[in-house]
Amino acid sequence: MPTSEDELTNALIQYHKRSNEELNESGPETYELGIFTEEHYNHYGNRGVVDLFVSEWQDHLYELKSEHAVRKATGANEIIRQFNKMRKFFYKGSDHIPARDVQFELCFTPSELTFRHLAENAEMYASVVQQYDMDLSANVFNCVSIRPDDPENIRPIIMFSERVDFRDGVASRPFSDYVKHTQPEIFKEHAGVIKAISD
Repeated sequence: MPTSEDELTNALIQYHKRSNEELNESGPETYELGIFTEEHYNHYGNRGVVDLFVSEWQDHLYELKSEHAVRKATGANEIIRQFNKMRKFFYKGSDHIPARDVQFELCFTPSELTFRHLAENAEMYASVVQQYDMDLSANVFNCVSIRPDDPENIRPIIMFSERVDFRDGVASRPFSDYVKHTQPEIFKEHAGVIKAISD
């Protein structure tokens, strides 16, 4: 059964809690962890909801999309508009002050449909991570990823970022090899489509 957005949200929350505990135990500084689900923002009528906002030594803002959400959307444009609106207006329309480092992640659950959706709309998703219309005094990282709902193994499969375009391969290897190394379980389950979009 495909992963839901709620399952992925819960896995990310568990991951950030554990990561923050390990960071505070091992380092000289202590970082307070703030976790906000469905965090609303409103900047002069430009309103929306961040699926998951995590604030620690850096900020993580997640727009999460399941297979169901992709099917329900009118297309990639609708998903990208939501992501862009979050990036542009979240800090302007909320009480949160950006950390020194801010990561905006458009994150999909793993399924044959989500892999194909990203591959079929690659030009659009590749261009969105290159946009810097955010007016933030922070180091900003944008990415489009796929993650499993396992807090013990939630490493992202990066499809697009300022430095990555899966069509060119990742880390000097073909995309299918990268997925096999990064998330072997996802590769095993979706090997057919991963190999198809890697060619």
